[in-house]
Amino acid sequence: MATKTAQVENSVVLRTAASEEDPETDTSLFASLIAKHCTDSIVFTDPLGFILWVNEPFVAMTGYNLEDVKGKKPGTILQGQDTDPRTVEDISQALSNRRMVRTEILNYSKDGEPYWIDLSVSPVHNSEGVLTHFMSVERDITDRKKLSEKTERALQLETERRRERKILSQMSEWLFSARSQNELHRVISSSMAKMFPGTVGSFFVYSNSRDVLENVCAWGEEPSHKHIHADECWSLRRGRAYSHGTTEIYFACEHVEQSENVYFCLPIIAHGDTIGLMHIAFPDLPLDGRDNVQVRDAILTTWELALICAEQVSLAIANVKLHDELQQNSVKDALTGLWNRRWFVDRAHREIKRAAENDNPFTVISLDIDHFKKFNDTYGHDAGDMVLKTFSIKLQEQFTEKLFPCRLGGEEFAILCCGTDLSEITHRLNDLRAVIVGHNIIYDGKQLPPITFSSGIARLKEGEDLEAFMKRSDDALYVAKAEGRGRDALAE
Repeated sequence: MATKTAQVENSVVLRTAASEEDPETDTSLFASLIAKHCTDSIVFTDPLGFILWVNEPFVAMTGYNLEDVKGKKPGTILQGQDTDPRTVEDISQALSNRRMVRTEILNYSKDGEPYWIDLSVSPVHNSEGVLTHFMSVERDITDRKKLSEKTERALQLETERRRERKILSQMSEWLFSARSQNELHRVISSSMAKMFPGTVGSFFVYSNSRDVLENVCAWGEEPSHKHIHADECWSLRRGRAYSHGTTEIYFACEHVEQSENVYFCLPIIAHGDTIGLMHIAFPDLPLDGRDNVQVRDAILTTWELALICAEQVSLAIANVKLHDELQQNSVKDALTGLWNRRWFVDRAHREIKRAAENDNPFTVISLDIDHFKKFNDTYGHDAGDMVLKTFSIKLQEQFTEKLFPCRLGGEEFAILCCGTDLSEITHRLNDLRAVIVGHNIIYDGKQLPPITFSSGIARLKEGEDLEAFMKRSDDALYVAKAEGRGRDALAE
């Protein structure tokens, strides 16, 4: 214990003696140790910012030795095209004001590789307070910066995915709540504009003739094509979704004008049948931008999202088509295609209420094919069905717009006339009678007797309900039959 204490005392005496002999011995030693072992880059410049000295970590970090940079300003050799000019200005202002500054900045090494540093620049004054140097301490933070940027990109992507999932969920809810094609088209155009901001898109649907696809809705801007042909689109010709510009071999569709940009063409399929096409174009994404890795990843993510949207739209359209079919089956007569009794009753109630509110004329015509039972008894029920179909076709041709022909059952028909005056109704009945009498119906190689019909016409009275209204119309029909058939009778 005594020996160890003596050694410590001797060490202190030696250091004290050395200091008394040369007061700068320890300072020089520590300075040399810092210069040799410091892992941070250190740069000394004169008061004007020209480099005087750099340490070895600076050489290792930048690739420049002292001979390369001496007498030059650090910024002229280390800063590059992506260096933030505002950061450069902040550093310049601090040095002009002779104050310390600390910041992060992007520099470039001698071989052009970018790297990030945590930079601290301090003014150095002598004992009289005169500025003699600037000392810069630079620490490489490239790895930390990359990790931070990667984390930030991941957060941005997650935020974007959450936004997309939210819009997709809302779009699906609205799509499957739609009960008509027009409602679907409004949902599609609004949702696609939100889902793919900055894009230009169109939604095409096959016409009834299936020779062209008609543009039924769009987003981003007015569509350049009101209709296209199926053979103008690679997607429809190949029978699957097509992404232009994302594969090694690609060709532009004839219906696309801006073919130098990336775009998607997505077939819309319902119940196994292609019924339309969704086109999504990216005006801000030229084909030469695909070389960027982040752009390629974004395109891939957008492509997958577009496929999901197309599938949702396809399912929704199939749902609406099924709903329309069920709706039509519930309100249309299966044999003639006319509105049935159920539709007649519902619509008549609404028109009675509307007529009472707006004081509009409302008329019901009850019609009956004369001696219809003879057609069935003499020629068979198929011949009777042909008579009913023929009569229904002529009804639809003569009574259009606000005139609604209906089949109530058997040979009984009715016509709702909304806002039509009596003279117009009588004129149309006369035209129908002339057309029907002059029409030859051939069944099983034989000509059937001409069709005649009787009708009763009733105008709605104030405060009258549907039951009383229809009774007056039916009573007028019986009057027409009693008077010899093939004529019209007006209810009192």
